[in-house]
Amino acid sequence: MPRKDGTEESRMRRFLSFDWDAIAGIVAAVMALVMHFLHLIEEEVLLMIAVVLLALLFIRDLRRERSSERMEHSLTQAEAAITQIHTFLRPPDALLIGPQHLRAQSERFARQAQGDMVWFHVCLLMFKPQSLFDTLLRPAIDNPMVTSIQFVLDTSQHELWETEVVPKLKACQGKAKVQEPCWRTITENVIII
Repeated sequence: MPRKDGTEESRMRRFLSFDWDAIAGIVAAVMALVMHFLHLIEEEVLLMIAVVLLALLFIRDLRRERSSERMEHSLTQAEAAITQIHTFLRPPDALLIGPQHLRAQSERFARQAQGDMVWFHVCLLMFKPQSLFDTLLRPAIDNPMVTSIQFVLDTSQHELWETEVVPKLKACQGKAKVQEPCWRTITENVIII
């Protein structure tokens, strides 16, 4: 059996989508009128054909109305189910942020933070480029809602603090809110802001 290509298949779908009940009714009515004008059928027969065609159209409309009611009922049920699902959904306790969004989310977090901020065991190498300092730490320093910024750092980062962070802090207006780091020996691989 030969395969149908896309255009032939779409033509077939279009052909099947025609309203064949209405087309058959129109053809029958035209044929009845032509036969009446040719005096092949009487007026009573023409009237009978018209009544039958009206009955067929009425039955077709009833069938479509029932189908529409079933579809409306199904949509109402689906809407109720979706509403019920939405009521049971809870927002997540934690959101995972992928690497491609980390910078933007960190900046947003720093701009919206309030109160005291603690940076625990962060790697100070990330503040070496001025652009990363300006993206990650400066928004928190410039944020008037942040009252203090406290770093808890491993003692091995003391030199990086003095050479990379302190000079950049001096250029910030809100540098007074950044407290002297708490130097500790940290063995965990956990970073918390």
